[in-house]
Amino acid sequence: MMKNFFAGLFILLGVGCLGVAGFSAYQDRIVSPQVSNVSSPTLFSQVDVSSYVSLPVLEGMQVEEEVEEKNYDDTEKEITDTILKNAGELKKVTEECTVSMDFTISQKGKYVDRKKEYLVGIGNRTLPSDVEEKLIGMKKGDSTDLGKVEEFLTYSNKEVYVKINAIYNIEYPITDDYMSKNTEYSSLEDMVRSTINKDKQQNRTERREKTMSELLDNVLKKTTFVTIPDSLIDEELKVLNKDGEKHTFKEAETSLKKIFLIGAINEKYKLVSASEMQKRADDQISSSGQEYSDYEKQRLQYLECEEDVVNLLYKTIEIVEKNNPDDSGSNEQEIDLSDAEIVE
Repeated sequence: MMKNFFAGLFILLGVGCLGVAGFSAYQDRIVSPQVSNVSSPTLFSQVDVSSYVSLPVLEGMQVEEEVEEKNYDDTEKEITDTILKNAGELKKVTEECTVSMDFTISQKGKYVDRKKEYLVGIGNRTLPSDVEEKLIGMKKGDSTDLGKVEEFLTYSNKEVYVKINAIYNIEYPITDDYMSKNTEYSSLEDMVRSTINKDKQQNRTERREKTMSELLDNVLKKTTFVTIPDSLIDEELKVLNKDGEKHTFKEAETSLKKIFLIGAINEKYKLVSASEMQKRADDQISSSGQEYSDYEKQRLQYLECEEDVVNLLYKTIEIVEKNNPDDSGSNEQEIDLSDAEIVE
């Protein structure tokens, strides 16, 4: 009877071991699918590239795109400064000119306000005639205490101290007549609007290029991979080190993952055929006049698909604009440019 007991026990243990072994094998098939028939592959053709990659759902994925635009005041100041410099400087303040000044406002000896590089027109009644008379004849770098002034710009009955920074041979504010005669624009405002729109168009192009260059990296962060064989990563490391710098194994692994990602997306969305990949790579190799290893030749086939993959990502992934306006101007003027024409 004891013998039968042990015989039964051994049978149960045997069945249990087979069960554990079977479960373990099942786990291995899930965690590490059969992606290569070669134990230490050194070529892309020796592995099933797509089997290493678990792509995220691209549809519905969002990527932020930062939008930066100059505000109206900053653009106007840049243009005005250029026009003033082109108009030429005068040696002293005249009855009709533009003056760039620093001034300090005080009341009974106590500080009230200060402005730097403030532009004011002489001869257009911006300033009271008695104040203009004191400024006329002053030179660049001169300063004067105007004393208590009844009206000075937006200040009333305040003490004013002025320093002259520059004197320009032009009326201020810059007139429409001057703009029409000396530029292709009818007014300063027209030039500012046109410049902003041109900048918007240029920034849009630059922004797209930047976004597209980062799309693969964004998708890469959301992609999971089966462990890539070290032998393949070693081959990638050899290629990277050809640039003369010492790269790490981790850098080579990341570089290879990006190539695998390109291959997986290309295969899933059927972007470039195998024959076209081969042709593109052959053309590149032929025109380069360089020697390529078998690994590099196959690697190049995937890299020749990168532009196609990135274009697909740009069309598929939702690009969300994140406004980051340049608000460095203290008195920003809000202008609706939605209907403004872009002037070439």
